[in-house]
Amino acid sequence: MITAGGPSLFKGGRGCGACYQVLCNSNAACSGMPVTVVVTDQVPCSYRGFNVAFRVDAGSNVDYLAVIIENVNGDGELASVELMEGSSGTWTAMQPSWGAQWKLNPGRALQPPFSFQLTSGESKKILVAHNVIPVGWTPGNTYTSMVNY
Repeated sequence: MITAGGPSLFKGGRGCGACYQVLCNSNAACSGMPVTVVVTDQVPCSYRGFNVAFRVDAGSNVDYLAVIIENVNGDGELASVELMEGSSGTWTAMQPSWGAQWKLNPGRALQPPFSFQLTSGESKKILVAHNVIPVGWTPGNTYTSMVNY
């Protein structure tokens, strides 16, 4: 089955990974059964047995962090991502960069370990992944949390 999504679904790349159900029932060739599709062919909506992972962009450094968020169950699309440094107790909003990548450039050295608070796009569910990226993190590495939606 082939389906396509326009700009309102793609959202400039932020819609990558979002799940949709497609139902065809107006043609004799249709099964009448809904099919789940994603905006991209690289991110399924159900990662049974996998937890959310954070792949640190190779260009990240002590003053700048960009992560690609992988294995997100449920909506797939994230409305917001926030980062907490160490035990600061303060959440700082990250900015969408492209696709599933989010970035933070605070203009100062970041203090690991890093925790993340994810808010899903459709259902607005919140998921917190504590201390996912450790002290001594390395650009290019992937760090897996202990949680998923």
